Amino acid sequence: MAQDDFVDNARLLVFEAYCRIHQCIDLRMLAAKLNMDESAAEKWVVNLIRNADLNAKINSQVRVMCVPVVGLFQRRHAVCVTRCHSLQTILAI
Repeated sequence: MAQDDFVDNARLLVFEAYCRIHQCIDLRMLAAKLNMDESAAEKWVVNLIRNADLNAKINSQVRVMCVPVVGLFQRRHAVCVTRCHSLQTILAI
């Protein structure tokens, strides 16, 4: 069980790194980097996009995923801003 969690977290880390560097990612190459077969990698990425509310699109014919930079970091930026406002409110008391 712990080994599966480790592998899942490692895959997530690799995926995030590729998304930060590249806007379009070849799913075949990503599957090789994640040590998965292509169909399993595509399903994993689709579930990740759904769960993380990413503004990403997958072209299944060309086997490429495109992630706009704004879509990837917009959610994290909003969380940081909300936390900063909460800290300002707490410190002002």
